Amino acid sequence: VEETPGPDVPVEYEVVDGHAAAEIVRVARERDSALIAMSTHGLTGLAHLFIGSVADHVVRMAPCPTLVVKTLVHGPFAMPHAGSSTEYSG
Repeated sequence: VEETPGPDVPVEYEVVDGHAAAEIVRVARERDSALIAMSTHGLTGLAHLFIGSVADHVVRMAPCPTLVVKTLVHGPFAMPHAGSSTEYSG
């Protein structure tokens, strides 16, 4: 766990092993978190049904408010798709 410097908003991050949604909820409970912020690919229909959604599970099970933001797919700050050879060049 490492805290980022700065007086405005304390932020912590941690790497854990396990099922993503369950671990996010577990850590939020252990730390008595005030907010969980995460992104989503915004899948719908059959893709959502078969792949599931970590964000959906976290929103339902989290002990605190959860802010979910859809990942950008176009523009200079877009995240590349899995398996894509697109690289962000800053």
